[in-house]
Amino acid sequence: MIQRIQTVHYLIAIVLLAIPLLGFDLFSFSNSEATQHVTFFGNELTEDGSEFSGYQLPNLPFYWLNLAGILLLFITMLSFKKLKAQFRIGRFTVIFLFISLIILCVALYAYAQYLSVIQPNVMPGAGFYLFAASIIFVLFGNSGVKKDRKLLDSLNRLR
Repeated sequence: MIQRIQTVHYLIAIVLLAIPLLGFDLFSFSNSEATQHVTFFGNELTEDGSEFSGYQLPNLPFYWLNLAGILLLFITMLSFKKLKAQFRIGRFTVIFLFISLIILCVALYAYAQYLSVIQPNVMPGAGFYLFAASIIFVLFGNSGVKKDRKLLDSLNRLR
């Protein structure tokens, strides 16, 4: 199982999805008065001055999307004996992660509109980039499964 390249790609994708659960920022909003960091667990406000009359962002935990993606990747990785099923689950995982990334982008836009009164600087964080990079590695894993299916089909024709 571990010698197959798609398993390595799926493991890298699982690690890339698990690292932001350590508390990395998905995105942050900052101005001269305060900084708000949005993570997978919610958000936290860091005040630079003593008085802040800005808005507190709604607390939306995005970690359920991340945990579901990790679980789907784990199931995909463990279904290595059934290549058709592995490819279907991998394709579903890519679609799920794309939809999750779109949800994160919509939340970024909604938060920026919500905070437009205080005109913050919007900065995507490391967690956002790691989440996006995991999609690429899932696509690499799916291409490896596709190559294995093609190889096994050609071997079956030779028999």
